[in-house]
Amino acid sequence: MLLTLTKEGDYLGPTWFLAALFTESILYKILDTVLKPIKYRRWIITLLYIIRAAYAFENTLDYKLSRTFILGLFFAIGYLIKEYIEVFRKCHCPALWAASTVSFLLIGTFTIARISSNKFTSPFLYVVGALAGSYCLICLSQWIEKRDGGYSM
Repeated sequence: MLLTLTKEGDYLGPTWFLAALFTESILYKILDTVLKPIKYRRWIITLLYIIRAAYAFENTLDYKLSRTFILGLFFAIGYLIKEYIEVFRKCHCPALWAASTVSFLLIGTFTIARISSNKFTSPFLYVVGALAGSYCLICLSQWIEKRDGGYSM
């Protein structure tokens, strides 16, 4: 798996993502364990991942580590959201879904993001667009599940 971290192309496709996710999850778990006694450890870890991603957006790193560090940001944000899920559920509404969908479509249409070559029109908009798109898909999935009465095999 780690051998695919620096690869891309038709044959390997997005397998780099699996290796990056694997390494980021291990690093996150190590930080989470070391900082366990600290009350706001998830905020601290997310801040570290933000700093690391900001550096990666501005610098193309060897072995395509830039995209791994950027992926790590979303991984850390996911853990932070999981910790504060009740807060996020209070904000969950059709208007936020609509705003996220519009944001995702506009940002995706008017910006350029080439994660493999580390070229972004706006790293900030890339992050906002990716988070908006993720939220949009989560809402769509929940709507489909409610509409179909759940999934069964």
